[in-house]
Amino acid sequence: MNTGHRTIVALLTVIAVASVAATTIGRPMPAASQDGVEVFFSPKGGCTEVIIDEIENAKVSVLVQAYSFTSAPIAKALLAAHKRGVYVEVVLDSSQRTAKYSSATFFRNQGIPVHIDSDHAIAHNKVILIDDRTIITGSFNFSKAAEERNAENLLVIKGKPALMKAYRRNLAQHLNHSERYGGLDRDPLPKEPQQPAAAVTAKQRAAMKTVRESVVRVLGGGVTFDSEQAAPSPGNDDTYYVAGTAITDGVRKRYKATVYYYDGAFVLGVLSRPDGTTLR
Repeated sequence: MNTGHRTIVALLTVIAVASVAATTIGRPMPAASQDGVEVFFSPKGGCTEVIIDEIENAKVSVLVQAYSFTSAPIAKALLAAHKRGVYVEVVLDSSQRTAKYSSATFFRNQGIPVHIDSDHAIAHNKVILIDDRTIITGSFNFSKAAEERNAENLLVIKGKPALMKAYRRNLAQHLNHSERYGGLDRDPLPKEPQQPAAAVTAKQRAAMKTVRESVVRVLGGGVTFDSEQAAPSPGNDDTYYVAGTAITDGVRKRYKATVYYYDGAFVLGVLSRPDGTTLR
């Protein structure tokens, strides 16, 4: 091989190595991985970076349960996902409601649905569910201290549908007893879900029935319903958005809701007016 050929081969090798490096920049290497599970440790073990990387690759939904949430980089990643059309929803411990300015305030002001779980001494879950495919969990709080000073662990779990189903069911249970945090400056959900031209499906009817039952519990008896619609979340047939109008004592009250489908039945997640305020 002459000098010119050796130079070209060396150059191509450098380009190939640089391309591989470029594809891995921004995502740290796990301490170990096996069967679709990666483990990371802190301090300074890349936990924050891998969480951001997973959120940045979300296509449909990011559902968060958190105790302490003070990480600005993770909050910014969630906001960016929300702005590009990914459905983001957050359940926080009651301590986030009492802080003067907390992550709950930040997310609420950005139009992201926020719920406060005060049904427990501490809502200590640290879970992120992405696109019904990826589970992020462990001792790692979403905070700067957890990244830089604390001894924590973080698991990224993929391709485990039974585990995902269990986590989604548990999340629905917590949403069912959580309180909506404040009002929203703008509506993050479709105000009028578009009904397909085909006949209403059994799943749509079940979703609307679950919401109607909840509306009756809130408004009392004697309620009639008008112009009700239900549509699945894009890419997720287990999450439905419902919108409609309830008529009570001659007054028309519009509402919207999010419901989740588990084990053959729907569970209510969110019920409110179209502007995000409490239905009453």
